[in-house]
Amino acid sequence: MKILSFFSLGIGGYAAMPLIQNACHFPAGLYDDIYFALNISPVDWENGAKCGHCFKVKDKQGVGIITNICPDCEKGQMSFADDRYSQIYEIPCPHLSQQKPKYRTQCSDEVLRVQFVDTPRPVTNIVLSENPDIEFRKTWDNFWMIRHSDIPSTESIWQFPVGITCVLASGEMRHANIELTTKYKELW
Repeated sequence: MKILSFFSLGIGGYAAMPLIQNACHFPAGLYDDIYFALNISPVDWENGAKCGHCFKVKDKQGVGIITNICPDCEKGQMSFADDRYSQIYEIPCPHLSQQKPKYRTQCSDEVLRVQFVDTPRPVTNIVLSENPDIEFRKTWDNFWMIRHSDIPSTESIWQFPVGITCVLASGEMRHANIELTTKYKELW
């Protein structure tokens, strides 16, 4: 376990600020029975890369998970559901040892969007397995997106399953075939 400094997401403080509701776009109640929600500063948000990171709050039972942005928090600050100021420690999320990574999709003729939850490490890059030069882009709302026009093809609609290669923060590469689904399905 590592303590984080104030300037690198470390000592967090309560901020009575307006919050963007569930900026990670997790389904309502996804982690309610295991974690309390934490909201992170826009600077530390890193375009959604911190979604799902877990933190232990000193002198608080349980573990918090990043689910949202605190728009008025400064770098290194988080907001909590009640009025307190505490040190926070980043830790591996306990549920990951029992969960399998999952995904869900949103799709139109032009755009395919994929969201991942419960991956052992954050996903840092996604490419099409059949053409690794074609990359998905991370969106502000915790999805990965690719436009059909980015793919040199004569097909006018998506052909499912779509083969993808995910690169995790550890450098590990995982291959998966994703299908059109609005409910979470196992990834690999």
